[in-house]
Amino acid sequence: MKKKILLLTAALATLLLPYSCEKQPKTPKEDPVEFTVEISDIAIQTASVSVSATGSPTLVRMVDAIRLSDVQAALGSLEDEEAVKTWITRNGSAIVLPYDSAAKDLEPETDYFIGVVAFNKDMDVVAFKTATFKTLEAGSIVIGGGSGAGSVNENTL
Repeated sequence: MKKKILLLTAALATLLLPYSCEKQPKTPKEDPVEFTVEISDIAIQTASVSVSATGSPTLVRMVDAIRLSDVQAALGSLEDEEAVKTWITRNGSAIVLPYDSAAKDLEPETDYFIGVVAFNKDMDVVAFKTATFKTLEAGSIVIGGGSGAGSVNENTL
């Protein structure tokens, strides 16, 4: 009886061995996605926003120039990166890269938030970045095309 079981096991292993040794097709690795967010020409009620990325994201969603206080009221804090990514995913609009926009009708001396997320073909978030900037005070004189009072906070997976 033991001999029959041993022979059956050997026969089964012999039949399955060629399948286990077949080469599996390699899935091509996707290039990592990294965002560049530039905020320039910040004025009293306007700012220029540019977004570009390396790699080839399948989809990019963006929240463009929303009051930072509104984002903080919705999230409580910007420290929870998962919550920020989820919020951008739900509230953002799909964009095509490279993206250039002129944010208009902003409020003077107000902090604004911009956030972008990138998805791969499986719709997993593979990168995200946030940026904040503050519009100039009412009555300010803007000389030249400087970047004004802006800061960029980068978050990349």
